[in-house]
Amino acid sequence: MRYLTILSIIGLLAQHALFAQSEELSNYRGPDYSLNTIQRSDLNSVNPYRTWNVSLGFGLAHPGTDIRYRNIFGSRLPKNENQYSLSLRATKMFSAGFGLRAEIKHSRVQGVIDTLVQGNRNLNDILASGLGDGYYFTSPVTQAGIHVYWNISNSAFSMNRHLHAKSAGQTMRERRFSFYLFSGLAMAWYSPSFYDLDDNPVSNLRNTPLQLDATSQVVLPVGFGTKFKLSKMLDLGFEYGINYLMGDNLDGFVYDFPGQKRNDHYSNLDINLTVKLGKKGSTEEHMEWIQPIQTVLDDIEALNQDMNRLKSDIDGDGVSDYFDRDLETAEGSPINPDGTLRDSDNDGIPDDADLEPFSDYQVEVDEFGRALDDDKDGVPNHNDLASNTPEGSIVNFQGIPIQTDGESNIGIGNRLPSIYFEFNASKILTTYHDELLTIATTVKDFPDVAWEVRGFCDATGNALINDELASQRIQAVINHLNENYQIDKSTFQPKIIGNKILNSPYDAINRRVDIVPINN
Repeated sequence: MRYLTILSIIGLLAQHALFAQSEELSNYRGPDYSLNTIQRSDLNSVNPYRTWNVSLGFGLAHPGTDIRYRNIFGSRLPKNENQYSLSLRATKMFSAGFGLRAEIKHSRVQGVIDTLVQGNRNLNDILASGLGDGYYFTSPVTQAGIHVYWNISNSAFSMNRHLHAKSAGQTMRERRFSFYLFSGLAMAWYSPSFYDLDDNPVSNLRNTPLQLDATSQVVLPVGFGTKFKLSKMLDLGFEYGINYLMGDNLDGFVYDFPGQKRNDHYSNLDINLTVKLGKKGSTEEHMEWIQPIQTVLDDIEALNQDMNRLKSDIDGDGVSDYFDRDLETAEGSPINPDGTLRDSDNDGIPDDADLEPFSDYQVEVDEFGRALDDDKDGVPNHNDLASNTPEGSIVNFQGIPIQTDGESNIGIGNRLPSIYFEFNASKILTTYHDELLTIATTVKDFPDVAWEVRGFCDATGNALINDELASQRIQAVINHLNENYQIDKSTFQPKIIGNKILNSPYDAINRRVDIVPINN
């Protein structure tokens, strides 16, 4: 009794230390990784583990009372002292090693004594009390209590298992066996009955009165158990526990032996089937079966690997492998800060293989990074307003064929840029302000040249309407050059063409204004 009490106290102190450590670790959240530029996937939150389990136990109850045989398996027992026991337990785990357990159980405790009892240090005193004639008792016990539960497999054995696995060059295998201790406080209700060996009820002995009334008593349970993991949902286990009563009347017999007071106790040996439960959204694994030491060591190993990657640069591009998104960069290739090949124009062709490293944004290019030019007129498709120009044609910067009949050459090309308009509109789009700047500069460079401003329309609508629209477009261009570049309006001679001459089958090309020199 004394040694078991010491053991239970040690267990309670260890539980307290483990709980304090678990609480400290749960409150410590570590550095705020959200402030870092680089996020590690292994630091992301995951669904919580299952923390609840419910177990049903069935086994044997054995007495530790004054009325009992010392030899549990003795062949001369007149009555069987091993009786049934049923239990129901619910456990809440707060960490991988610590939990609280609620238990309710019902046991039938039975003990027997007669002159054949051997090895009892108080045999003479027992015989003097009148028990020598042979008696037995039965006591149905209902007990409910709270236990402190300590899974020492997670607390004491994990490091040893890790070292064995590491020495063998392996990772820790999934643990399927678990060992635990428990202790706590409970309340028991029982009502003993006393009989002689012929099964006749007995209410009093010749020298000692019996106490057979219904009784409740405080109980100190302590014990240990093992579990075997059948699946993520079920465990099978065995448990042995001793229940120390704060009284001596479990067997109905109260006797003060000379020099000592002995309280009764009884023990249980159960086989348990455990069902593991958790909140909706929890992982399938139960907290009791995780390997916390291995989790910490895995994190340390991951940090070591990250440190090695920070120090290494296998492709020699000057970017640490930890940050390098392309570990096979060719030596000497221009790269981005993340180690990928530089592609200045984002056309999918790295700069070291791109013949046009600064092509326009989001245009189609060939395998050499050159903008596609289907009609081979020197103007890429995305700038070409006449995509089917006949081969050999002379075109302007927009890919429009140039007609030179009857027009002057003044040393700057055959035609100034055209100004294009939306359908049925005469407003100049801001996209053509650069072209108008080119026109204004050229006109000022040749002050002795007269310029003809020709207004065109597409084939839609009648001639009268189109002539009016062409006139509005001409005036819009002349006004822009006058207001923004102070070019006298008399420099220009309007010429309304409308839809009388269609230079292109494309309506978008026909809606324009051309400025051409009419003398040298």
